[in-house]
Amino acid sequence: MNTPKIIPEEFLQYIWENRLFIAENLKTEQGESLEIINTGKRNTDSGPDFFNAKIRIGNTIWVGNIEIHKKASDWNIHNHQSDKAFDNVILHIVETPDQLIRRNNGEEIPVFVLKYPEILKINYQNLLDAKTWIACENQFHKIDPIILQLGFNRLMIERLENKTDDILIRLQQNKNDWNTTFYQILARMFGFKVNSVPFEMLAKSLPLEVLAKHKSSLFQTEALLFGNSGLLNDQLLGDDYYLNLRNEYSFLYKKYKLKGIESHLWKFMRLRPGNFPTIRISQFAALIHRSHGLFSKILEIENLEELKNFSKLKHLNIGNSLQF
Repeated sequence: MNTPKIIPEEFLQYIWENRLFIAENLKTEQGESLEIINTGKRNTDSGPDFFNAKIRIGNTIWVGNIEIHKKASDWNIHNHQSDKAFDNVILHIVETPDQLIRRNNGEEIPVFVLKYPEILKINYQNLLDAKTWIACENQFHKIDPIILQLGFNRLMIERLENKTDDILIRLQQNKNDWNTTFYQILARMFGFKVNSVPFEMLAKSLPLEVLAKHKSSLFQTEALLFGNSGLLNDQLLGDDYYLNLRNEYSFLYKKYKLKGIESHLWKFMRLRPGNFPTIRISQFAALIHRSHGLFSKILEIENLEELKNFSKLKHLNIGNSLQF
């Protein structure tokens, strides 16, 4: 076996994501008991490494984001202390706790030192050093084909169950209102993977009944969506239309006592211009403006090809984002 070289941060993320760490008598560096309820969802873009994690520290349950570093001091080296996207980190996972890290408000961020079997690091290095086309192909034949097939079937069923459960949870939260549930899920899909969370947050912050009152006006629909997205607070355009949207939203904001989301939640990095959140929000506004009884019409569609050819969706080029 090869001697492990310098292991990247991604290895620690893999250990955390797949719960391969030593999970007995977990404690934070501050000495409090720690229970990992949900490790969260991996983030491959800017921002914390994991979203929507759920943990218990002492007697308190925390839900939020998690950041992973090899050394605690990497937090400042990466300039997270000046990035608002890291203000809601609930746990800082490190290999070496060499520095105390605090939030902008002065609160100390709980630290968890990640410990794992040494064999994992050795196996990881062997995979990195492999010269074969598929790094693990020399070990793949050792697995029983029946077990492989059962594993693939299980993953397929789990994915379908997760998607179904996700819809049912939202439906329950919305008091069995299918229209609101569909609106929120559709908004999430408009964000694809990168901006799915802020898009869903936008939909939840802007009630469907408010949009319905102004859907006949594309201008007002855009004002509501862009305003609640927080992007009107940033100088994205600076032209007359942008200023008009701000003025219109200022009126609607006070009328409906709206509370939007923070603009820093939106991600633009490593996205093609056509997938920028500003473009997708504009497309979403156009769909709401053009549609009438959209949920009912989609229920009448009998196959996927009909859905792809649904004129309004095809016109807005969002067919590929509808992954039910």
